[in-house]
Amino acid sequence: TSPPVGGLLRRLGFAKPDILWLSNSRFSHALPRYVRARVTACRISDDWEHFGHVPRALLELHDQMVDACDLVFVTSKRLQNKLAVRRPDAIYLPNAVADFFFDRPAAEPAILAAFPRPRAIFVGKLDQWVDFDAIARVAERNPNVSVLVVGPGAPAPRTYPKNVHFTGPFPYRELPWLLGFCDVGLVPFVKSGLTHAVSPLKLFGYL
Repeated sequence: TSPPVGGLLRRLGFAKPDILWLSNSRFSHALPRYVRARVTACRISDDWEHFGHVPRALLELHDQMVDACDLVFVTSKRLQNKLAVRRPDAIYLPNAVADFFFDRPAAEPAILAAFPRPRAIFVGKLDQWVDFDAIARVAERNPNVSVLVVGPGAPAPRTYPKNVHFTGPFPYRELPWLLGFCDVGLVPFVKSGLTHAVSPLKLFGYL
């Protein structure tokens, strides 16, 4: 990296922290070489093997990171079972929600004015794990419902009913405000090794 990450961490005073917390092996697997932490922990929230575009070399680096950490947290039982041999001490710590975001009543967001209630909403990145056919079927079977799809990315190319609305991304900190004026939260994931290993953060936000 430029500037070199080792020197940057030293200048910022992070060369010897109490805790080094790693949460994404794509970017953090090298950090233990530069940081001499008292305790190193990592949090695994996805099964990288099922992404399809992750090279074998990165999967091996991910395994090395997991082996080297003092503490390993996983967000699903499936991940815990997968690591049973490599890390039998892995701690199951599912996702949760930052409830303080929701403690602020507000008027209905202007973005919703064009979409009559009832409203069903999906919030998340539009990627390979989203079941766009399921979204279309929900809209077809409920023509009186505004089906909102909120998040970055492009929908799968197909014909959608007129009551499906792709809004694009929305500021994360304002999502609770948006959700408060919808009626049903959707988690339309395809069934795969990837989605069976996740703890959908959006579910806790909806609830």
